[in-house]
This record gives sequence, C-alpha cells and structure tokens, in this order.
Amino acid sequence: MILSMQLHSSPSVFINFRTGIAEYKAEYHFMKKSVDDPIIKKGSHLFPFLLILAAGLCAYANSFSVPFILDDRRTILDENFFTRSLCPSWDIFFRRRCLVDISFAINHLLSKEQVWGYHLVNLTTHIAAATLLYGIVRRTLSGPTLENRFGNAAKGIALSAALIWTVHPLQSQSVTYISQRYELWMGFFYLLTLYTFLRGIQSTHKNRWLAVAVVTCAFGQMTKEVMITAPIAVLLYDRMFLIPSFIRIFRERGQFYLGLFSTWILSFIAVMIDIPSRNAAGFSLRGIHPLNYLLTQAEIIAHYLKLSIWPHPLCFDYQWPLAQDPVKIIPSAITVILLLAGTLTAYLKRHPIGYLGIWLILILAPTSSIFPIADIAVEHRMYLPLASVIIFVIVTGREVVIDLLRTAKIRNSHRSWIMVGIVSTLTATSILITHRRNTDYQSE
Repeated sequence: MILSMQLHSSPSVFINFRTGIAEYKAEYHFMKKSVDDPIIKKGSHLFPFLLILAAGLCAYANSFSVPFILDDRRTILDENFFTRSLCPSWDIFFRRRCLVDISFAINHLLSKEQVWGYHLVNLTTHIAAATLLYGIVRRTLSGPTLENRFGNAAKGIALSAALIWTVHPLQSQSVTYISQRYELWMGFFYLLTLYTFLRGIQSTHKNRWLAVAVVTCAFGQMTKEVMITAPIAVLLYDRMFLIPSFIRIFRERGQFYLGLFSTWILSFIAVMIDIPSRNAAGFSLRGIHPLNYLLTQAEIIAHYLKLSIWPHPLCFDYQWPLAQDPVKIIPSAITVILLLAGTLTAYLKRHPIGYLGIWLILILAPTSSIFPIADIAVEHRMYLPLASVIIFVIVTGREVVIDLLRTAKIRNSHRSWIMVGIVSTLTATSILITHRRNTDYQSE
C-alpha cells in the first residue's frame, strides 16, 4: 500500500564476535534503514506480509465457494488414479506436472469434493508467491547496483508492487480456477528459486542457500514446462545486478549453475515419456503453422499488456482466431518489436529496465512464440510476467509523481501521504474488481 517510503540511515553496527558476522552484515545491509512513513515503522518487518495477506483475503474471500468447473472435472473429479489415491507408483513421477497432481491427490483425500480446501491451497500459494516477490524486489532495489537510487524507497516500492500484483484482476484466472494450480505452483517455485539465490549470495551459509535454490528449481520443473526458463532468468539477473561478466559468473558460481541447469533433465524426461499428455497440451498440433502462431501471438501479447494496465474486459476462453492477414497485425507487431529491441538494448547497457523486459519476454516465450499451443490465448500466462509490468509502472509513476509534487512545492510528509493514497486507491479498486470477477466463476 506504500508507494514511496522515506528511510533514514541508522548508526553503523559493529559486531566483535567472528561467528555469524558476515551474514549479520549482509542482512543488516538490507534492514539498516528505518522507515519514515506514516504507515510502516521501524521494526515492523511482519507488516508487509500481513498487508499482503489481508489484501489477498479481501480480494479472494468469495472464491472459496467457486465450484469445480470445466477442466476441474477432468483433473480432480474424474476417476483418475493420481487424484484418487496416493498408492506408490513410479508412473506418477514421469508425468509432466507430477508435483501438482500429487497435491490434488492429497487435497482429495483431505477435502473430498469440498471446494474450499482446494481454494485454500491456491490462495495460500498465491500469497506466498507475493511475499517472495516483495522480498526479491526489496533486495534488488537495496542491492549494490540500485541502492543509491532506490535504497530509501526499496520497501515502499516492493510492497506496492507485491500488493497490486496480489490483487490484480488479471490474476483471478490463476487463483480462482482450481485447475490453474499448475500456474500458481510454477510461479511460486520460480520466485522461490530466485529468492533463495539472492539469499545465498549474501549469506555465510552460501552453499546451503544455493543448494536450496537448485532443489526448488527441480521441484518447479515438476509443475509446468515454463519453469525451464528459471535457470536462464537467474543467470541473466546475476549478470545484470551482481557480476557484469558471464565469464566471471561461471568462474565464481560454475558449480551452482551446473546444478541449476541440470534440473532441465527432469522436464526433458517427463515430456519425452508423457507423450499422451504432451500431445494434449498442443505441442504437436496439426494445422497451425509456427509462423501463423507467431504472428497471432504478437496481437495477443499486445492484448496482455493492455490488460495489465486496464484489466477489462476479462475473458475465460478467447477462442482467438489465427492471424491470416499480416497487415492487420502490424500495430501489434511493431509494439512487440519495439519491446524486444528496447529490452535487448537496455540489458546490454545494464540498465535495470532491461531485466523487466527480459522477465516478461522470457516467461512468455515457451507459450507465446513459435510453438503452437492448443489454447492460443489465456490470461493465466501473465501470472508471473505481470510483475514486470507492475514494477515498471510503479517505479516510473513514482518518479513522475515526485517531480510533480516537487514542482508544486508539496512538503515531503505530504508527498508520502499522497503516494500512500494513490497506491491505496489502486489496491482497493483492484480488490473490488477481482472480487466481482470471482462471481463469474460460480457457474460454467
């Protein structure tokens, strides 16, 4: 709810004992500034989590009564071994998304056909992912590359981004539609991989945290195929914000990246063995040429970006037609080309905005490029990419508002309250729209 937090430098802290000193300093580096803000006060480290939790509960309180619909019947209600029983079988470990299938099986054993239990798991995962997003953004803005520019406002920007991402109406398909737990769990493990990597490079227990990052990435490979981009996202983050040379990165962290990229083996084996599910997912669709699919995705990506800013109208099943006339997609194609060119240029120059573009493009690439998928356009694909759009809008919007308020000679204390009001309004509006959108899921 806070867009701009003003922080004061605390006195330096010196620790005389050896054990734990490095890790303490690493953590202190991110926590050393108190918050001069009308909402967040020093020491209230639980406040961001509690606020994200409250916002998520408000937005999705009416989702707990949403019934099983459409794919839920096939995934959960149909007589399916993987959702009716947890009897040992090696087959389950070679399904493309076995980890989520196991969670559905456990859900069914505990909740049977009571939908609230399934929705509770979905919402809990979403809130946990939002908390990880807050931690990643805060640590990035407080890190060595951006501390001078955003250090004082890191908590505020991170909390604003996490809040709006949590309650944004475009997220409703991923959270409210039970079957999209695949997207939720992939997103959670994706963020957890990056977060544990960041903790590892700041900790005296570096190897432990990095080992956890590899394990969480491996878990993520068993949730959804998009997770294959996670090791690349971590590597590109490392090069952008930490070590500006790939050669140095592999020299210093070569074993870690070997382990991280080796998790691809899990996805490769599962996709190769689980041929029926792979065909059902649309990777081998006939009648859709990759070029037609690519041209169509230019329109769809532009539509996703529009929904990120103005989430109306939302649609559960677009039935988006394939692009036949290249002339009609020129405006959308120009938008995507400019996005790609701007992202590449900014990343090569190590401008932070480049990584936001990388995050968006990289995560959409497996489903929105040249590989035909049965569902040409679905809103849940923006679950993780939406974060980059929100962060960009918040950071740039904050700077514009600050310049306007400075020009108007508004006092600093008043500026804080104005920014709190702006983010509060956006959050409250998003909660109301998401709450309303959930009612659409009450019936097929």
